[in-house]
Amino acid sequence: MSSSLKKAWREAATLIIAAKSSSPIKSTSAFDYRILCMKRSEKTSFLSNNISYPGGALEEQDQNINWFEQFAKFGVSKQDLDTLTLDYHKQKQGNAFIFQDKNENIGKKLPKSVSLRIGVIRETFEELGVLLCRQKTSNCKFNQRLNSNYMRGIDIISYQKQVHDRKITFLEMCDQLNIIPDVFSLFEWSAWLTPTFFSARRFETAFFLCTLNDQPPVYPEQNEAFSYFWRSPLEYIQMLRQDVVWYHPPQLYEFTRLANLTKIEEVLKFASKREVSGSILYMPVLYKCTDGMVFTLPGDDVYPPDPKYVEDDPEARLRTFGGTMEGFRKMSSILNRIEMKSPSEVELHSNCETISGHLRPKITLNESVDQLRPKL
Repeated sequence: MSSSLKKAWREAATLIIAAKSSSPIKSTSAFDYRILCMKRSEKTSFLSNNISYPGGALEEQDQNINWFEQFAKFGVSKQDLDTLTLDYHKQKQGNAFIFQDKNENIGKKLPKSVSLRIGVIRETFEELGVLLCRQKTSNCKFNQRLNSNYMRGIDIISYQKQVHDRKITFLEMCDQLNIIPDVFSLFEWSAWLTPTFFSARRFETAFFLCTLNDQPPVYPEQNEAFSYFWRSPLEYIQMLRQDVVWYHPPQLYEFTRLANLTKIEEVLKFASKREVSGSILYMPVLYKCTDGMVFTLPGDDVYPPDPKYVEDDPEARLRTFGGTMEGFRKMSSILNRIEMKSPSEVELHSNCETISGHLRPKITLNESVDQLRPKL
């Protein structure tokens, strides 16, 4: 990555946690799992009622090479950790920047495929008190790609506060508790970059996914999270249509992808199989229409073949179409876009070929709630 791109945004990671439902499955729902999301506090979110997955910016402590020693105590070698670095991470063309290791950091910092996982596990613990880890008493090899595990039987809130307030580092806490972050249970899912229109605060974010056999207790950190939810992908979409919450385009798009998978076993199987296909970078290119905003995505007819990830011209950051969103849509045959009149008035149109072995969004958001419900 060039120095200009490096300075244009920060790196972050977010985690989609899918857990086997702890309550009886209603006859109206085919989903046997729920996804953990949070409503951020007013101190950490600039818009109310915005729901997101847990996660945050990558920190230096996540990249500390002393983590190698902690993993080694559990018989996890550098070679084992290297298996998380996929062959495609070494290819530059068309792939997400965030997973690429910079030459100057090799040997000085953890590989990005490891540090990003540690970072999102730390952030999830700080924000919601869910600690994804492995203990030496675990009944499987530490480098197996299985369901994730979470910590039980400790004073979660006390450790959460110490790590959040930087009284101790996440590594120091793991050493004290004799655990390691459960990095092997996190599967690479996708990568998104904030559009150039939002030039003041941009992030390239790695999305990971993990599955759990049950829903862990959640302890929202008061400065980070106002509340949390366990809902199915369909229920989150219904909440949007009912104007209860709203989502940034990445979260919304991922819910519609996951709507294809109704069983937790399907989620784990697909995530583990798809990961090797890698992740292209999804950066929405924005078009302003007379009745709303269109977020075009890779694969759409109007999406640029070589998008500019840094745009110095303010006028070029938001393209303009002098007609309605419907009129703009009719100009293209291949679609992959989100149309937004308001935070709750959203339509998703996608008929393009799947990219990186991924799922095509199952539903369009302008359908009624009854139509959205999967068939049993």
